[in-house]
Amino acid sequence: MRKLLIILAILSVAVLCFAGEDIRDEIPPIAVKHYINGMQAEIEGNLDRALSSYLIALNFVPDDPELLRTVADLYMQMGQPDRAFEEYYILIDLYPENEYYRVAAAEAAFTMRSYDEAERQLEWLVKNTPPNFEIHIQYALTLVNLNETKDALKALKKTAKLFPDQPGPFGLMGNIHLGRGEYRDAVEAFQKSVEIMPTYVRGYLGMAAAYEALGIQDSVMIAQEMYVSLNPGNPEVNKRWISTLIAEGEYDRAVEAADDYLCTVPDDWELLRNIAFMAYYGEYYIRSTEYLSRILEWDATDREARLFYGRSLLHLDSVGRGIEEIETAIAQERDVDGLITLALAYEAADSLEIAMDVLRQGEAEFAEDSSIPLYQGILHARAGDYDSAKLAFQTSLQIEPYNIEALFGLGNALERTGHRPKAIEIFRELRRENPEDPLVANYLGYLLVEDNRELALADSLVSFALDLEPDNAAYLDSYGWLLYRKGEHAEALDFLLRAENLASHPDPVIFEHIGEVYEKLGKTELASTYYLKALELNPEMEHSKERLEELK
Repeated sequence: MRKLLIILAILSVAVLCFAGEDIRDEIPPIAVKHYINGMQAEIEGNLDRALSSYLIALNFVPDDPELLRTVADLYMQMGQPDRAFEEYYILIDLYPENEYYRVAAAEAAFTMRSYDEAERQLEWLVKNTPPNFEIHIQYALTLVNLNETKDALKALKKTAKLFPDQPGPFGLMGNIHLGRGEYRDAVEAFQKSVEIMPTYVRGYLGMAAAYEALGIQDSVMIAQEMYVSLNPGNPEVNKRWISTLIAEGEYDRAVEAADDYLCTVPDDWELLRNIAFMAYYGEYYIRSTEYLSRILEWDATDREARLFYGRSLLHLDSVGRGIEEIETAIAQERDVDGLITLALAYEAADSLEIAMDVLRQGEAEFAEDSSIPLYQGILHARAGDYDSAKLAFQTSLQIEPYNIEALFGLGNALERTGHRPKAIEIFRELRRENPEDPLVANYLGYLLVEDNRELALADSLVSFALDLEPDNAAYLDSYGWLLYRKGEHAEALDFLLRAENLASHPDPVIFEHIGEVYEKLGKTELASTYYLKALELNPEMEHSKERLEELK
């Protein structure tokens, strides 16, 4: 626009000169010549030459307002607000009622952080010119920079009345209250700003900060989510949102949000890596596999990424590829974690002997680590070899006397091998040390029910576990079996049928319990059906065999 005006000015001068008329009688021709030279230089982008020409012209007509304004504007354009302010101030002395000169002077003063000068000009404009939103807001901002926040709030309240459809005054009020530690007042101001304009993003951002200062985290998340939804294409906003979700433990939502962000910024390797592991732990194995493969394309030496890539493949039933990746990671560096992962991979491939060989190698290499015998015990238990499992768990406990997983495994192995009293003592110890663990509470309660003693204690233990996880099939089975022991057969059946429906896979123990209850209720045909279902899953269940034979 300014270039167009300059061109029009040059054409006007040329026309007037051609007509033989002076532009202004008081402006010498030499001044006009230098002025035109300055305009030409400005069009060409040579601001230094333009300024030199204008200053020469100004020597001949020092009080010419258009020339003074041209020089002042050029100083601003060249990043010299102090020099610009001097010229605007001369203009204000000559024409104190000129609004443009005062606005420009205020801008120059604000730019060079001479806020008292900016306030002087803006205050005059607020009092002597028609209401202008930008001027009123700039006046309030200047007062804030002068630490006159009380006056700034008064000015903003007046601005809000003059411009009721503008959210900005309330947004700025909210920021002032934030700075003064008046967080509830800040929330109120930001809420008014978004009531006026629901898409006012700064209002939601400020509201989130105020709620965070008040410790109202749910409201922080709501405000931040609104802010993010209004900035869908802003990668920085999305990244901050993902970080917030991670900090709040909202891992599922963080993984979802990261999908969109990583499409926009695919090379943010640090975030990609964090999200890849988070996706794995959140059981988003397809995503974790995709992300981890991208990381390995970027850095093939990232051993941890390769190890987890192999684990993700295992969860996707790509066992062969998973084993290959895990073995590659182990070749980079042998450690306990890698060897255990490889053993579990071979177990998943139905190669239990190879899995045990891997763990034996690990036992020789890392004799002081309790994890190797722990996992030997776990694999033996999964294979139904509870005697070997018991010995492995005892070895783990010799290395680390209070390894919770090993103690739990040992208690389970003792119960499975007919040493229930010893198992109960171990689970009593675990319960004392882990009173909030529902798994331990349920197992101890179930063992007491199996032993048909201390049923009141068993009731409290299993009820505690169910309160925490009301849809846990194992806990429902325990409580149903407890009710059976107490002779409450109809109620027991309700719990056991719920356990059957909620179990992640068919459970022969639940089937046997249901068969027992149906038998007590006189429904022998149904009882036989469930005993048979139990035996189909586990032919070694002697009690089901006996009952089925008895009912024939």
